Amino acid sequence: MAAPAPLLRRAEYDAMDMDMLCEVVPALKQKLVKQARDRNYAQIEMDMLQQFEHVTKLEIDKVEMHVHKASLDLEAAQKTHRIEMEVGTVSEPTVPLMTEAAKVHL
Repeated sequence: MAAPAPLLRRAEYDAMDMDMLCEVVPALKQKLVKQARDRNYAQIEMDMLQQFEHVTKLEIDKVEMHVHKASLDLEAAQKTHRIEMEVGTVSEPTVPLMTEAAKVHL
């Protein structure tokens, strides 16, 4: 049977005398400050990424709604056109077939 692990482990600082500890403490405090600062930068970066993700999702939703509305408008225009073709009266399209902005990209 294995021996139980000791409850307390000797730290490297246990063997140091008071003068040595007084020299080590400022370095440890500086290391703590640096780690806290690094953690804050990481947290800020994570917050910025989450905000970017949120804004991007909102923009995607807005574009999807616009595409859905355009699709509904196109379906309505096609239905109106079919009816006009059956009746024999064709009028100007109510929905532009191509916007000026789309024409520029051609």
